[in-house]
Amino acid sequence: MKTWLYRIITTVAIVEFSYLILVNLALNLSITQTLINQHKPEKYAVQWEKAWTWIPFRIHARGISANGQTSSQQWQAETPAASASISILPLLQKSVRIHSVVAEDIDYYQRPRPKPHKSYASTRDFFPPIRGREIDKTPVTPAPKKKGNGWKIIVDDIHAGGNHRLWVYQFKGELRGTLKANVNFETRGGPFSLDNGQMDVVIDSLAINDNQQISSQGFLKGTLEFSPFVPSENKGIKSLGFMSVDAELNTKVENLEFLNFYLRSLQGMNLDGAGKLSGTVRYDQGTLLSPTSLAVVADELQLKLRSYAAGGRGNVTIEVNDGAPEKLDLGIRFATIDVVHEEGRGQVDVRVHGGHERGEQRGGDQPEQPDGEVAHHHDDVGALRVGPCQDVARLDTVAEGHRGGRSPVRAGRRDRQVERLLGSAGRDHDGLG
Repeated sequence: MKTWLYRIITTVAIVEFSYLILVNLALNLSITQTLINQHKPEKYAVQWEKAWTWIPFRIHARGISANGQTSSQQWQAETPAASASISILPLLQKSVRIHSVVAEDIDYYQRPRPKPHKSYASTRDFFPPIRGREIDKTPVTPAPKKKGNGWKIIVDDIHAGGNHRLWVYQFKGELRGTLKANVNFETRGGPFSLDNGQMDVVIDSLAINDNQQISSQGFLKGTLEFSPFVPSENKGIKSLGFMSVDAELNTKVENLEFLNFYLRSLQGMNLDGAGKLSGTVRYDQGTLLSPTSLAVVADELQLKLRSYAAGGRGNVTIEVNDGAPEKLDLGIRFATIDVVHEEGRGQVDVRVHGGHERGEQRGGDQPEQPDGEVAHHHDDVGALRVGPCQDVARLDTVAEGHRGGRSPVRAGRRDRQVERLLGSAGRDHDGLG
């Protein structure tokens, strides 16, 4: 019995010692990286400064950089240090299974390649550089799709901490904190999915087009998932129909144009400005769910609706309530407001501050009226009526969403929007009677 035990221990020790010598030698020979990168250099390249292993199939590395391209995208990922474990047996079934991935200070870059119908010429100068790959200026002819299934890549239990930099298309972001996820995808245009995604990060900055600031000084905490979908068949905004988010956020925003996604079916309405965004988002495959509640407190808030333009300080709220989950409640409220209505050659300018309004018509005398009403006497200027204001001038609108669909929300009655903003507005050239 002791002899057999001794032989087993001796065999295990020899195998372990041989593994350490051979694998560590291979990981640190330059020819290893050369052979890997000669496999399909047009698709991927990998480099590392130093690598080692102490436990079978658990690899540690420093100074890691990888880049690659498909027919539609080019990408690059870097980290100063990472470790991961790989399973050997799934390789026999064309599956690469990597698990227990730990990385720090991730840099990730991605840019699109031109298509016959889209050259990206206007934004190309703002795309990130990709090591060893020239930026394409003419459309790329996709390689003929090979028959059969591709390799399955399964990466479980990814944990990335530290300071991260993202540069995707013309968007740049800097984050601090922890990111976790499981990722599955299949080569040759197969499906992609992401589950158990977790975010707990501080947003240091988010910018677009040569550092035009969008957001800064905030945090994002919650979960993110993508149900399986084929990216080549669901590009851009279509991919949001497979996304699920449950997150809390609080950040400064220098641009409110992202809110126009919810306003584009309110014909002619447009928002912009800057302020602080905070609240909770619950989104599931195309539908905002209760208790979604977002608020923007804006030092600068601009609203355009048909021939009206309003600006000032105020807030915007987006809510989905349990009592009416099929509806999206959108509220736009001004604490101070300047309203301009252009019609013909004249222009009316109305200012609302707290509970008082003051109106004047540019280009001529404009008498003030009692109770906050404004009158004008020019036939070529559309009539404007402003009722007495309480604490704020406000516009409230309700947009009905599609419970099961992936379409943007539909608007409610837009005919009452101006009335709710200003008290009333019309085209009565005889005055405000």
